[in-house]
Amino acid sequence: MKMLMLIMVLTHALTASQTDRGIVTGRLHSSDGNAASGVRVAAVPVPDSNLPSTPVTALVLMSITQTDSSGSYRLENIPPGRYYITAGYVDAPMYFPGVMTSSAATIVAITAASPIVGIDFTLPHPLNLKVSGRLTGAPIPDSNPEMRMVTLFPMEPGPAFLSAQYNPDGSFEFLNVRPAKYLVSPFAVSAIAREMTIIDVADHDVTGVEIGMANTDTLTRQEGLELAWSLDGMWTGVAGDNQTGLIYASRQSGPGAEIDFTGKILRDVPGASGPILRLAHLTSTEENAFTAHSTWSDVVRARDFNGNVLWSYPPANSAASTGIDDAWPADLNGDGVDELVVGFNAGGGLHVVDSKGMLLWESTGLANVWSVSSGDVSGDGIVKVVASSNTGKVHVFNADGTGRRDLDPGFEANIVRVGKISQQDKAATILVVGTSNLKKNVAMLVALSGDGTRKWSLDLPSQTLGFANSIYLATGKPWLEVGLQSGEIYVVDAERGTIIATIDGQGLVAEAAWLNSKDGSAPLLVISTRSKLSAYRIKPN
Repeated sequence: MKMLMLIMVLTHALTASQTDRGIVTGRLHSSDGNAASGVRVAAVPVPDSNLPSTPVTALVLMSITQTDSSGSYRLENIPPGRYYITAGYVDAPMYFPGVMTSSAATIVAITAASPIVGIDFTLPHPLNLKVSGRLTGAPIPDSNPEMRMVTLFPMEPGPAFLSAQYNPDGSFEFLNVRPAKYLVSPFAVSAIAREMTIIDVADHDVTGVEIGMANTDTLTRQEGLELAWSLDGMWTGVAGDNQTGLIYASRQSGPGAEIDFTGKILRDVPGASGPILRLAHLTSTEENAFTAHSTWSDVVRARDFNGNVLWSYPPANSAASTGIDDAWPADLNGDGVDELVVGFNAGGGLHVVDSKGMLLWESTGLANVWSVSSGDVSGDGIVKVVASSNTGKVHVFNADGTGRRDLDPGFEANIVRVGKISQQDKAATILVVGTSNLKKNVAMLVALSGDGTRKWSLDLPSQTLGFANSIYLATGKPWLEVGLQSGEIYVVDAERGTIIATIDGQGLVAEAAWLNSKDGSAPLLVISTRSKLSAYRIKPN
């Protein structure tokens, strides 16, 4: 009997709670007049008038359902009160009676007396829109469909990015695109967009998007350079050892190679992999090692020349890496052994590790540390750490991570390198390449002293936006290599700030290095293009 009474009491309470709630029914139509089936509909409480800044999307959905095949919906169990009836995405809703904002919406007063029927409305625009267009202006020879991609990157929080393959004729189409502003970013192994394309997907399909592409693999210009030697193959990273006159290059697959000044492959180098190689002195002996990484990879690895992994950073048991943008060996304490400066993507900041791969210090106040370098920029015999970041500034740290100074190059810094232009220089020069919104088809190059004083500046014409891949200073000559994503490479006289040589058609992700000979002849510029490894001499003026 007690159990029966308990059940009766619970049943009465449940019935009472349900009868105190309201019901809303209606029908939803799409913008073309057809029934909108499978669309989320919800009752959202009107924010408290005492809290006018409270966003509707931050409140609890008191009732939620989905329209059937006829577009009909039924919201139940709604506490009495004042509500917006919304449809579509929770974080980007549309409102009854068919408007985009809550300020234009009709408030529905819900009671428990009787259901509210006939709350019909038409969506002001489609929930899922279409974006289509075509890549133009350059042949798209990539036969592998997985290498033919276009991505929509949202310019604001909310929608996820979308990727689609483009067709051999360059046409592409995205379905089910949510309203937002997007950067349209194509990827092709042998071509790059000439400029940034941003579209606004609002209340209708966006069609006819044309993205002009520039070919990065076709050689059309070669001035001031003559070919010394060339090796076919899928070469990636490259680094020159100016003490031995040897070049080390990695391949896309298989072992890397040790190559002499004449282009002869002396031996395979196991483990020399990765698009970016750096030579480092990580032991007290004369033997060098190398570090390897790729942009946005999770780790940088140090190996000896037998291919053995000495260490990896960050270690496997550490927090997840935000992706590595750059790494640079530097003897920061003058003991003859290199530390490694590592710049991380996103919010990972800048880290400095010792020759064993152990963290010495980090600066997490910087995001997207695109490039790192080091040098005695003050002329006091003390090496500083130099970096760029998403601020567009150049950052100079003391060797122990203290005393950061921010320098303004006059544009958005992309890559920084540090070196003494001549043997007579007491202080090293900071060399910065970057872009400016005011000069879309130009890479901007500037030479700065340690206090930010501009020594000279130079515009490097580009067939695209002028983003840089590489910048390296030769040893013993004032020759500065600057490689652009457009496949164009410039050699600049770093004393005068003038162009002395140029070549195009070197690919989207070319890497370069300078190689000095043992006999003291002029350095070679070695360029890796993913299809060959070529060495060039600078022609005398």
